[in-house]
Amino acid sequence: MGGVQFKAILMDQGAGFQQNSTVQIWTSHNNKIFNIVHIHVNDCSEEVPIDVQYLEAHDYKVRDIPFGKDISGRHLRYKILVHDWRIRDVLYNTGSSIETVMFHEHPVPLSENKIAGNCFGRVTKVPYAMLTSPSKQYIENVCPSQMSLPLMLHC
Repeated sequence: MGGVQFKAILMDQGAGFQQNSTVQIWTSHNNKIFNIVHIHVNDCSEEVPIDVQYLEAHDYKVRDIPFGKDISGRHLRYKILVHDWRIRDVLYNTGSSIETVMFHEHPVPLSENKIAGNCFGRVTKVPYAMLTSPSKQYIENVCPSQMSLPLMLHC
């Protein structure tokens, strides 16, 4: 019988990610913009700042990915890394280290027939949410239209 393996991770007071849980991410893209439509993350923190970054190259070192602050000045906890129009990694900032967390990407294809439970339909439009692109200039020119439905922060 072998020994028990574990990894000790020092986390600061603001860290709330539930270890061994899987981040669920719904995405869409149009070969110009990668859109994160919805995220489920098991985190018991009061605030969960998340950023998305499109990587120029597929080879990178986790320690080289910068974690700064979000637009409101909060320290980023999660960073979603995208390359070749798919998610490559989800990183978590514990306050003392950067850890890779498990994730599952759910692509939302447009104009495909879908069956969910007893419902049948076709997705024709997906709202913009968290955007990234190889071309930062292209994103700056995107003007999301006014929301037609209220923003839901909890599922």
